[in-house]
Amino acid sequence: MLIIDRIENDTAVVETPEGHIHVPVANIEGRVRDGAVLIEKDTDAYIVDEDETNVRAEMSKTRTKALFERTIRR
Repeated sequence: MLIIDRIENDTAVVETPEGHIHVPVANIEGRVRDGAVLIEKDTDAYIVDEDETNVRAEMSKTRTKALFERTIRR
């Protein structure tokens, strides 16, 4: 899975199973943002997978909510 870790100037730092790669934002179609999941279209060309990005965002919200609920109950 390819996930945008952060944006630095005009470059996306992308997490891959092998480590990090740097991808020019101009080579990514869609709404480029931290946490977005990418699909590789061609060599050095990517598209944002909005469905998978939204699934991961909801999972993160659920985990964060559960963590804070446990902390408040203590």
